[in-house]
Amino acid sequence: MTDASPLALAAALLDALEPLPHTERMGELAVRARRLAAQGALRAVLDELENGDPYERRIAVIAAAVGRDAEWIGARLADEDAVVRGHALRAARTLGVPDPAYERAFADAPAAVRRHLVRAIVAGRRTALADRFVITARDTYGDIEAARLLPGCSATTVAALLPELRRSTDCWSSLGHHHPGPLLDSAEEELACLPATARDVWWQDDGHTRGIAAALHAHPDRVLDLLERFGPTRLPAALHGTFGRLVAADPVRVARLAIRPDVCTQLHRALSGTQLRRLVRALPAPLLVELGRSAPDQLPAFLRALPPARRAALHEAVTDGRGEGASGTTVDTGLLDALPRNRVAAVARRLAERARDRGADAAVLLAMSYLPFDEGREPLLAATRGPDADDRATAWSLLVGSAGRSGDPAVVAAVLEDLLRLRNEQDPVRSAALTSLAGVKPALFTDAVEPLLDRVAADAVEARDSSPATRSALGRLAVGALREHAVTGQRDLLNWALRTLVRITGSSGSADFGQAGPDPAQGPGAHRVRSAAALAGSGRGTLRLRTRPGARPRRGPSSRRHVRPPGAVVAGGELRRALGRPERRDPLAPRPGRPRRAGRAAARPASVGPRAPGGPARRDVPAHRPAGGLPRRHTAARPVPGARHALDGRGRWGRALDARPAACGSDRGGGHGG
Repeated sequence: MTDASPLALAAALLDALEPLPHTERMGELAVRARRLAAQGALRAVLDELENGDPYERRIAVIAAAVGRDAEWIGARLADEDAVVRGHALRAARTLGVPDPAYERAFADAPAAVRRHLVRAIVAGRRTALADRFVITARDTYGDIEAARLLPGCSATTVAALLPELRRSTDCWSSLGHHHPGPLLDSAEEELACLPATARDVWWQDDGHTRGIAAALHAHPDRVLDLLERFGPTRLPAALHGTFGRLVAADPVRVARLAIRPDVCTQLHRALSGTQLRRLVRALPAPLLVELGRSAPDQLPAFLRALPPARRAALHEAVTDGRGEGASGTTVDTGLLDALPRNRVAAVARRLAERARDRGADAAVLLAMSYLPFDEGREPLLAATRGPDADDRATAWSLLVGSAGRSGDPAVVAAVLEDLLRLRNEQDPVRSAALTSLAGVKPALFTDAVEPLLDRVAADAVEARDSSPATRSALGRLAVGALREHAVTGQRDLLNWALRTLVRITGSSGSADFGQAGPDPAQGPGAHRVRSAAALAGSGRGTLRLRTRPGARPRRGPSSRRHVRPPGAVVAGGELRRALGRPERRDPLAPRPGRPRRAGRAAARPASVGPRAPGGPARRDVPAHRPAGGLPRRHTAARPVPGARHALDGRGRWGRALDARPAACGSDRGGGHGG
């Protein structure tokens, strides 16, 4: 027990807390409150602070909570200060404040305070107190006040009062969470009394569906019963997020519900991809066929949800005597993409024949693009020579897509020879063809097609009507080749990708390397990717390299050693020679005639940048500063940053490489490709 007066103790407490920031202030308050509680002086200090300003009263309620003074906290449950009241209600739940304190606070509290007290009673699961309050509140304040207490009441009380208070209830989610059984009983009773034409209105009420969604976690079988007996025409949006639990509980009943034409139509649209896979893989074959026939426009989604080995059998059973695709579609490309490769050709021939019977020439070409390449090439090539530019653009896209689906590099090479005709085409046609070519798997390109790709890229960039869409498609094609073949040994193709990116930076000012993998500064192809960054130093523009989101770079000396090895600039020199550009000195190599400074240069590989032509070596932007951290007026004078700033892998995205203008040479635009 301390001899100091409560006023002195309170003043000492406030003086100690005054200069501290909030976090340290709360820590110091907790230490001093425990000390005062141990000395038996806490209650006196609290009473002294109670008579102060709002700040002192808020300090007092926190100190009472730390000192575990339940009686003092219970007397402030209905405090006029909302901050003090909130702290008291939160502390009362952990301190075990008795029910009479809530009753005294509830007796003459205003409406706003009563709502806070009701939330605390429900959250604290004070069931007996809620059962007593609900009757008093209904008699004194009306049905709305009483309905707020229902989630905290016992199941017996809820079952007795909910039918009478359902019109005044607004806390359906809480009620469904705490009392799912009585809520479903009330919903079933109410729906049974409604005519069939009025049930949709009941299901459209957001409160009802929120309560059903909350009760679904505890009783999915009973929710299925409600949907089967009294279900709406369309499934409410509030049930979409929790519908996966119904699939997990009973996929057969969910499938039969989806087949019914009068209840919950388009039910499969409420399922995510994972839920749809779980549904179709758990169904027996006859029921799955029936489900596919009930929704022919969703057959591609059902097929994609199945393993490839089961798709052909399901497609044959569903389309037996009915035809392929949705009713309003002549050629369903989604269906053709979902079928296994050995099944696509036969279906595509039938679809092409059906399109001919309907006189849909465009649909015929679309179906023929899914045939074996040799079978569909000639009609598609003939369509690329048509008089209408839009028709030619569509035909080129179909021709390139057909080659990509073949999976044969020789077929892709043959299409690239056909694409040489794009030199004299309009840009919309050229852009459509290159966009389709960018979607071809980069693994189908080899060194043998490098001259063809180079010719196509040069024609696209040098065309007078070349558009941003064309250059964007060409950039995606080059980035895909760079990412795919940086480690495959296809050196000519890699050099083509780099030359194409330089062409694009020369005409548009920027290019994006895309995602380079888990750690682009490592691996057998890392020096080639770093060479691309070094090569950007001779152009005008920006080359960016992104790392995979979430990837962690290697730490320690080994990571710095991989950032800029001496061979990186040597490899860059090989690429520069391939482009006919002058050699660049390795900045890490010892300078002739200055042996004593060679070791110092090698000891600072991350700080010294490449020498500008005819000038001294300059320092790079520090690694902790963003590439755009310097003022714009200094951009031209800033040297080309080293590859480490783009390849160190820090953060989600790699850093940008801002290339300085070339100090020599008058080439501009797309002349970098040679």
